[in-house]
Amino acid sequence: PAASCKFLPPSWQDLMLNEDSPVIDFYPSDFKIDLNGKKFAWQGVALLPFVNERRLLKALDRVYDTLTNEETSRNSLGCDYIFIHKCNKLYSFAHVLYEGDHTHSDMDIEPVLLNTSLSGGLSGGVWMNEKMAKILSHNGTVQTPLPQLKDIYKTSVICLNYKDPQFQPDYEFQAKLLPGIVPPPPTLKPEYMSRGPPGSYNPQTGFTPPVQRSYSTPQPARRIMRNALSDPRTYS
Repeated sequence: PAASCKFLPPSWQDLMLNEDSPVIDFYPSDFKIDLNGKKFAWQGVALLPFVNERRLLKALDRVYDTLTNEETSRNSLGCDYIFIHKCNKLYSFAHVLYEGDHTHSDMDIEPVLLNTSLSGGLSGGVWMNEKMAKILSHNGTVQTPLPQLKDIYKTSVICLNYKDPQFQPDYEFQAKLLPGIVPPPPTLKPEYMSRGPPGSYNPQTGFTPPVQRSYSTPQPARRIMRNALSDPRTYS
């Protein structure tokens, strides 16, 4: 497990590598792999010790203050995003939200309700995204975080923060068909199907036509049979 520690902040990596770490026993460098009939190690199950949640959280409490602002933001629960292409009807509406002063935080802005006639029925609240405002201020240039990729110039997409529609706790969602829906016609079991084997009749449920599927031996069973036979090519 510690082989992937490079994806964590440096102070958190130390918890997985330092022998004096209070949770070093959660990250052994030598462990068994249960192949369970598999041929390759990467197909097996790594037998790792169970993680004690309380001990892990207690160890993390000591290193939270070492995170940078960007790392703290990535490690926190944020809002949803909605991306709008310039060919979408909502693009002009979204672009207006970025006009004016954007020196304040995007979390202090009151959401604006979406126009469902332009969004294709999508409702909810949106407001400007702080990072997107910086991109638009640089002529739509998106700087890549990866050295092997190039920057995106004059992006054709606008990002907005999105919030789901809010309802009162006692609001009742009615279970009913939407206006204009055309249900499939009712069908009965054909008379000739009564002479077939049990389970041969597969009626249509909902809007998806039935598909007759033939039974095939699962892949795990095939591997076990191949290993049991002297010549694996005798089974197909």
